[in-house]
Order: sequence, then structure tokens, then C-alpha cells
Amino acid sequence: MKGYFIRPAITCKSLFIKAFCVLVLNGCVTQAPAPILQSGDFELRGKLSVKDHDAGFSARFVWLQEGDTFDVQLWGPLGQGRMRLHGDADALAIVDARGETIRQGPPEAVMRAELGWAVPIRAMVHWSRGAPAPGLLVTDERRDSSGRLLGFAQLGWAVAFEDHRAVEAEPAAAWLPARITAQRPGQRVLMVLSQWRL
Repeated sequence: MKGYFIRPAITCKSLFIKAFCVLVLNGCVTQAPAPILQSGDFELRGKLSVKDHDAGFSARFVWLQEGDTFDVQLWGPLGQGRMRLHGDADALAIVDARGETIRQGPPEAVMRAELGWAVPIRAMVHWSRGAPAPGLLVTDERRDSSGRLLGFAQLGWAVAFEDHRAVEAEPAAAWLPARITAQRPGQRVLMVLSQWRL
């Protein structure tokens, strides 16, 4: 009789463990995040805020990315102070509202000389997609329980992503942050993203 009572207990315990494992594994599968957008053209709209030591700047923007070339339009309240940043990782031109080039040259040097602040724009092309810039050292990666990238350190900047959302893209939806913060001592960049077009 002892054997009769022990065997069902062992069987039930074994079935419970198997069922638990199946549920956990299925839960992991259903929570897998959509892929991030590693490359490709995009149009991005939102707000930009920059704090660079004693200099501060805030504006609305539209960012058009075509291949390696970007065209970022910036403007303040009521459309004032409109300008364009046009270029790639190696060269940047700042163009005023009349279409005249104010200054051109290496991106960060041009931004600092003309605007009083600078951002690592060659990396921000990738950070805006929710990913580190390829080919550069990445440390301190942080992910949520579903594997979504929440932040990392690169080029001396601590980058954080918040409020991820799925955006329609081919062949599948891309998982993109709606808020990006990049900071290092004395500098902070905040991008609040309101609209993506891929």
C-alpha cells in the first residue's frame, strides 16, 4: 500500500514541474521585444534640449536621414531661429533660414563654434534608433526583463532609453525609444520623440 500512495505523489510533482517549465518558456517567448532599427532611412520629429556647461538650447526638430547623410531642421517658439544642420559623420554645414551656409567643417567643431554647444551627431544617428553606434566600444549595457535595451555607455556618454514603442517598418515593426537622454560631466542632451516615419 505504501508504494501505491508514493507513486502518484511523485508523478504529480513531475507533471507540475514540467507544466511550470512550459509556462515560463512560453511567457518568455510572448514577451520577446520587436527588433531595434539598426540602419535605414528615417524621418523623425520631436523636441531637443541641450545643456552644455553654461550654454543651454531647446528647439523642435525634424531629422531626415538618408543613408549616411542627415538633414536636421531646428526652430524655436513660433518658428523663430530656424536653421538646418546638414552633413554626415565627417562634415557638417549650418544653414540659416535664408538658405545661406553660415559655417561648415567637422561636425562637433562647427556646432561648438557657431551654436555654443555640440553633440556627438555621428553616434546620435544610431542612438536615435535605440542602438549603440557600431564599431565603437560599448560598456554598461542595461536591459529590461524582456531584453529591451535601456541604456549603455559609449564615447564617454551615458545613454538611456525610455518609453519604447513599436513603429511600423519592413519587414517587421521596429522597437524604438520615445525618450533618449545622453549625458556626461557638464553636458546633457534630451530628445523627446513624437513621430517616426521609416
